[in-house]
Amino acid sequence: MAPAAHKPVCIVGSIVYDLVMSLPHLPGEGETVLGDKFSTFIGGKGLNQAMQIFRLDSPITFWGRAGDDKFGREVIEVLKAQGFPLDGIHIAPGDQTAVGMIYVAPDGRNMIGGVPTANMNFKLEEIGDDLREAIRDSSIVSVQLELPDDVNETVLKLARDAGVPTLLNAAPYHELPGSFIDLVDYWVVNEIEAGQFFDCDVLTADDCLPIAGHPQVLDESQVWVVTLGDRGAAVIDKNGISPVPGIEVDAVDSTGAGDSFTGGFAVGIAEGMTPVDAAGFANRVAVQSVTKLGGMSGLPTRSELQIARRN
Repeated sequence: MAPAAHKPVCIVGSIVYDLVMSLPHLPGEGETVLGDKFSTFIGGKGLNQAMQIFRLDSPITFWGRAGDDKFGREVIEVLKAQGFPLDGIHIAPGDQTAVGMIYVAPDGRNMIGGVPTANMNFKLEEIGDDLREAIRDSSIVSVQLELPDDVNETVLKLARDAGVPTLLNAAPYHELPGSFIDLVDYWVVNEIEAGQFFDCDVLTADDCLPIAGHPQVLDESQVWVVTLGDRGAAVIDKNGISPVPGIEVDAVDSTGAGDSFTGGFAVGIAEGMTPVDAAGFANRVAVQSVTKLGGMSGLPTRSELQIARRN
C-alpha cells in the first residue's frame, strides 16, 4: 500500500559518525574485551530518524550540522549516494563531526559513548529563513535532545506559532526548561527515560500510571509514547494507557531501534493515523530494524516492512 500523501516531516537534529565493535560480551569497568568485527556507520538520533522517515517513502526535510573533517565529508558522500536530501545539512568550518563508540553483544544489547562537538555547537543564528519556511510548511516538526536546548526550544516555538504539531524524542535524558511542557504535543521516550521524567520504575504499560495523571495528558494537550523494548510500547493520552504488544524477532543489534520507532511514529502521525495506530506502525518498523547490524544500515524500507508483515 502506498503511503498517504502529506506535507514533509521536518527533523532538526544530530549527526553522529558511529564506530561499532562487535564483542563476545559487554565490558565491565576496567575490562578489555577483544571482539571479532569493527564497522563504521553514519548515525545520530536526528539523522537516523530522518533516514527512517525517508526510507518509509515519506517527504522529509532534515536540518543538522557536521564538521569539515573526514567524518563530515563521508557523511555527505554516504547520504548523497542514497538520494537523501542534503540542503539542510551545514558543514561547519573548523568544527568536528560528532562521534559515537558503540559496543554490541551477540544478543543485540549495546553500550554507547559519544562526543557531541558539532551538534552541541549549533547556534541560534543558524536557524535561518530556509529552516523557518520548512517548519511552517511541514506536517509535523520533530527534535531530540542531542542539540542545545535553546535551539530545540526555538524550533518548537516556531512550529507552535505556525500551528504545526510537535514531537520531542526526549533522549538522551536531561532536565528540561519548563517551557518545553507547553511546546510539545507528542513525547517519545524509552522506559528508562520515562522513569527519569516521572521518578518511577517503568517495565510494562501498567507502570505508566504516573504519566496518565500528568496535567497535560489529562487536559488532552499531550500524548506520551513509551517504548518498552521487546515488550512493545505504551501510548498514554486522554483515553488512558493503551498497550502496544511486543513482536518476537531474532535481534542482531538494537542500536537505532528507538530512532526507527520515533521516525515511524512521526510518519504515522503525518499520514493521519491515531497515536495508538501510529505507535503500532512504529513498533513494526523498529522490530524490523533490529534484525540488521548498525543504526542507519538497519533501518527498514516501506517494502521491507510490508514483506515482513506478510511473512
